[in-house]
Amino acid sequence: MPYDGILIHFLIEEFNTLLIGGKINKIIEPNALDICLQIRSKDQKDGKIKNYQLFISSSLDMPRIYLTKQRITSFDTPKNFCMLLRKYLERGLIYKIEQIENDRIIIFYIESVSELGDNNQFRLIIELMGRNSNIILTDKEGITIDAIRKLSPSEDSKRLILPKALYVFPQSNQSVNPFLLKEDTSYQLDDLQGVAKITKQAINNLNLNIVNYLKKPLNPTIYQIDKKYDFYVLSLFPCPVAKDGFSSISDMLETFYIEYKTIYNDKAKALKKIIRNKIIHLQTKLDNLENDLTLAKDNLKYNNIGILLQSNLYKVKKGMNKIIVDDFFHQTKVEISLDPLLEPSKNLKYIFAKGKKAKNALVMIQVQLDITHREIQYLDEIYNQIDFASNIDLEEIRSELITNKYLKDKKQTQPKHKKLTITKYTLNGNEILVGKNNIQNDYITHKLSKNYDWWFHVKDAPGSHVVFKMPMVDYVLTEQDIRYCANLAASFSKMSTSSSVPVDYVQIKYLKKIPGMKGSNVTFTNNKTIYIDPNIKV
Repeated sequence: MPYDGILIHFLIEEFNTLLIGGKINKIIEPNALDICLQIRSKDQKDGKIKNYQLFISSSLDMPRIYLTKQRITSFDTPKNFCMLLRKYLERGLIYKIEQIENDRIIIFYIESVSELGDNNQFRLIIELMGRNSNIILTDKEGITIDAIRKLSPSEDSKRLILPKALYVFPQSNQSVNPFLLKEDTSYQLDDLQGVAKITKQAINNLNLNIVNYLKKPLNPTIYQIDKKYDFYVLSLFPCPVAKDGFSSISDMLETFYIEYKTIYNDKAKALKKIIRNKIIHLQTKLDNLENDLTLAKDNLKYNNIGILLQSNLYKVKKGMNKIIVDDFFHQTKVEISLDPLLEPSKNLKYIFAKGKKAKNALVMIQVQLDITHREIQYLDEIYNQIDFASNIDLEEIRSELITNKYLKDKKQTQPKHKKLTITKYTLNGNEILVGKNNIQNDYITHKLSKNYDWWFHVKDAPGSHVVFKMPMVDYVLTEQDIRYCANLAASFSKMSTSSSVPVDYVQIKYLKKIPGMKGSNVTFTNNKTIYIDPNIKV
């Protein structure tokens, strides 16, 4: 992924336009390796005071930094590093942002006033280097105060990232900064600092030197490369364009990570682990119930054995441990085991009791089997919803799991009733609602919809509820309407990677919520079905 020095160079220019002189109002921690700075700053283009959110991730597999418009939520209990950043940087002013040469290292210079009124200067250093990514806070002398990922000295790395240690920049294998080159300067592409491999290929394909390539107009674009998606700020010719026309680099990056890249953050991973373990537990319970069911069916034979013993009870004497009688049910002989310590009548009562217990057990076990199957189905649906969930969606899923006793509420307080953020699409001026979890599914289907609106859902699999809001009662769905909504329903479902996915669609008035059942399950009649190849880029 070309989150290289060139992209960062232009991204820093964007940050300098928007964030210099900005005040850090709040610092939140959406995940263990992520930080979000909420900044109030004057836009240098129009002079207006605006609020920005700078999202910084040191994720091992997806380090990134950009301005986001998404609503970011924090951990219930922030980690130590976040608390330390709040102590030193909140209410601080950003007076300088720079990139180290053309490397993937960004430094935010921040000035703040301590509780005693002293002016202090700090450096927030972001290293976007794959598995070595980090976020580090130092004082103005470069002494490390703390880091989101501490690094002890080792044979592989001579760097030391620990509190009170001097911060040292990582060594770079390339020494030529492409932004300092002149057209007549000779160089080798492999010697250029901070230039991704795919960027070098594009430079060769365009038959340009690096200086002229860097002078091309910026065009933040998402490309499709070998059935995957990537992004860049300059041309990656001849890679096909998936989406362009973005207003800024941050706008492109946010779109990429929301629409084109599945991000499993720490909240999602934690929820998936809890649900996966619960499903494993329920599968074990299901196996045990199946064994009990088999045993109960086998013990039904004691009803017939009791009848046979009752008809031959006059032959039984106390002290006998068995008796052989004619089995008139199967026209054969059968041996009946007896307890020699019991009277004949008590032996008979004991055998009838086993048969009655087996009959009752069949009913109770079947009830438990049905409950367990429904619970597994419900958790499987939740597990699938997490794949398409934003931070806000995850909070709603977590609230639902607390309500249904799968999670404990650490706060031990009643959850706040927050306004739901519903994903909306527009087709030819008509509004389409998509639920990303059971709370949203239930809300758009049973609260926001009218009887004449249309409901779409993938057939016989977990997925989002999709509601087409009818502009008028007598509006007739077009083929484009149906295909667009079916595409959404299939894309946000467990069948999103399949082909020819069946999607049911029906008017809301024919839906009925299943009472007493967890989740947002419904029954319906008068439905139609369409088969569609899911494509999330609708």
